[in-house]
Amino acid sequence: MATVSSDEPESSTTISSAQATLSSVLRRLAASLNATIGTEILTGILNGGPIAQLSPNGLAEL
Repeated sequence: MATVSSDEPESSTTISSAQATLSSVLRRLAASLNATIGTEILTGILNGGPIAQLSPNGLAEL
């Protein structure tokens, strides 16, 4: 593959767009993970799982 030298700076448009997309995906992933963890914790508490057993007085101390 041949290379061509240039005096022009490298374009950052594609890189900026990719970074914005990555940032958006990471925010959505974090929100999804938080929702999943919250659901698992609540389900465990309601079903008397190990998390519910951490507090002898029920949910008041969690």
